[in-house]
Amino acid sequence: MGTKHGFVEISRREIGLSRPRCFTRRFSASEVLVERLDLYGKLNGHKGCVNTVEFNSTGELLVSGSDDKQVILWDWATKTRRLLYPSGHYDNIFQARIMPFTDDRKIVTSAADGQVRLGQILEDGQIDTKMLGRHQGHVYKLAPEPGSPHILYSCGEDGFVQHFDLRSRIATKLLCCTSLSAKNEQVQNSIRLNAIVIDPTNPNYLAVGGSDEYARVYDIRKCQWDESSNLDVPVNMFCPKHLIETSNIHITGLAYSNTSELLVSYNDEHIYLFQKNMGLGPSPSSALVEGMQLEEPQVYLGHRNSQTVKGVSFFGPDDDYVLSGSDCGHIFIWRKKGAKLVRLMRGDRRVVNHLEPHPYMPIFATCGIENDVKLWAPTATDGPPLPDNVGKIMESNRQGREDQSRVTLTPDVIMHVLRLQRRQTAAYIERRYSRADIESDEENGEAYVLGLSEASDGNASFDEGSTENLGDGVYVSVMYTILSTDSVQCIQNSLIINTQMGKSNPDEKILSYEDVVLRRSDLDILQGPYFLNDRIIEFYFSYLSSSNPCEEILLVPPSISFWIMNCPTEGLKEFLEPLRLPFKHLVIFPVNDNDDVGKAEGGTHWSLLAFDRKSNVFVHHDSCSGMNTWDAKRLYNAVVGFVSDSNSASNAVYKECKDSPQQRNGYDCGLYVTAIAKVICLWYGSGEENNRYKDKDDLWFSAVKEKVTTYAVNEMRNEILGLIRSLMDVKQGLPVT
Repeated sequence: MGTKHGFVEISRREIGLSRPRCFTRRFSASEVLVERLDLYGKLNGHKGCVNTVEFNSTGELLVSGSDDKQVILWDWATKTRRLLYPSGHYDNIFQARIMPFTDDRKIVTSAADGQVRLGQILEDGQIDTKMLGRHQGHVYKLAPEPGSPHILYSCGEDGFVQHFDLRSRIATKLLCCTSLSAKNEQVQNSIRLNAIVIDPTNPNYLAVGGSDEYARVYDIRKCQWDESSNLDVPVNMFCPKHLIETSNIHITGLAYSNTSELLVSYNDEHIYLFQKNMGLGPSPSSALVEGMQLEEPQVYLGHRNSQTVKGVSFFGPDDDYVLSGSDCGHIFIWRKKGAKLVRLMRGDRRVVNHLEPHPYMPIFATCGIENDVKLWAPTATDGPPLPDNVGKIMESNRQGREDQSRVTLTPDVIMHVLRLQRRQTAAYIERRYSRADIESDEENGEAYVLGLSEASDGNASFDEGSTENLGDGVYVSVMYTILSTDSVQCIQNSLIINTQMGKSNPDEKILSYEDVVLRRSDLDILQGPYFLNDRIIEFYFSYLSSSNPCEEILLVPPSISFWIMNCPTEGLKEFLEPLRLPFKHLVIFPVNDNDDVGKAEGGTHWSLLAFDRKSNVFVHHDSCSGMNTWDAKRLYNAVVGFVSDSNSASNAVYKECKDSPQQRNGYDCGLYVTAIAKVICLWYGSGEENNRYKDKDDLWFSAVKEKVTTYAVNEMRNEILGLIRSLMDVKQGLPVT
């Protein structure tokens, strides 16, 4: 147990009553050191957001991984870089770990590309990288077995926990984590896993957390998975009583203490500390739990966990403190016993994601949205441990949690629904909207923040005066009655979206085309090797629609495609009516792996899902094979029941195109979507679809394989850029070159 002040321990050490090791442990846990924690230094070297930092087992070295797909090994004490190497991943690195007892020569990594990779430092200093295994979707966390140089585990968005033995380099699926709730509608009812940790007191037990409310503990010895059976039987499950059967809650971070306490961080909720005797058993239910006499877990309040997948950690030689980052950019440190907030300090300009304590010194490292690693040590000489505005910070975080707890729609989704409904029900619109309102809406092109509520007088209008300042976010209420009362009710009675979640930079507007507003920053994206955003893809889809004015073809905007995957089931039918899917012969959906409905633009990968009515098939094209399969199937499951042109349910099947052209970097996925969409539209418009029954399995596949080459994809940037500039010239009355 740590002491409030270190004076007693220093005195005992001076007169020989405290052994050196005992003194170090007790003094390091003293609250006076925690209150003096301050920025010790920064490690600069990455060119993208740093998502992971980990100390080696001795605490001498630090490894980091980033969106730039590079791994760096640091001598943190001298703030120098020991080693930098390309990981071999082609998307953002989420975790890097140094395997114990390997002389710091083996580093394992996981990433958004679904891969688990090994980087081995050879005797000549070269780095040999190999893929150990792969998940479908992101792999956020790895868990090396304590004390083993060979064994590690991974968890992925596909719900699987995999086991790796570096001696054989064979990946083994242990289990697929499945939901307890019948209301869960994910593909195969699996849980998207974000966190995995091993109990340090008993390495046979591991805990996982993901897209529902339960932290599950498994006995590895009892786990065995094959195609015919899935022994998803946890030995225990943990969840606060009030969160059981709560659909909009999920776990982002887990940590075990040295005494098997389990720390659980929830998205847009709090952090909870569970003792071993607080478990709910292997298959809890709300009715069963109500009758159980359980001690309530300790709760830690004040932070905000919404925008990213945040970790949580213990701190101190005896795990005396709890560390967490926050969306407000601060680092929160609570005393474990009693949950008193003892230190609050600014850790990042935007968000602090990950905190890694040193194995035995009162030092920790953090990373977030910025491109550096920050080191924290008890170096402060003055100043209060808590800022004067601590109350305001915590209140702003509380309000943010409450607002986000409601279902959110992104601004561009609302605008598309407005426009689609307006086009389908022009007479209805004319009775309720003035033409000036509509023209103003289309001229402005996009709304940064919107609210949704029923209009008391039956009319709809944009109330620019209804704004409220809450912290750094501006909220705007918009009265909206285009959807029926039932549809509005099922989406949300009063929807508020914070500008921080989806606001674009207020850069210069350069072109309004159809319903799309392009800005100067979009040109910058096209001129460099950058990931295409929603606006650019929507613009090109609008252009293809205008170039192929066929009522049988529908190219769905990214925001509508995204909301189809996230719309409540009871409101989906009415939401889809303006699309007139039963009357379309060809429908093309962009697919994005963004799973945060609070973000207007997010995710890390694009793919394409196309529906062909004559063949009655949905085809998924993914330029990074397998990466968006989970998301594409989710979209397919959401929409397949609404494409039939009869009252009966559709029996359209889902198909992965095995020969989809593959990207060679981490940023061209959006270009592949536009290029494939272009080829499919040309294929359909040329009448080639009439020959499809000569080879039922081919469809447009041969055309895509022939025309969507690496060169053609590279030229798509110039094509879209040239198209935008030509349209700008036309708008300005200049001759088109």
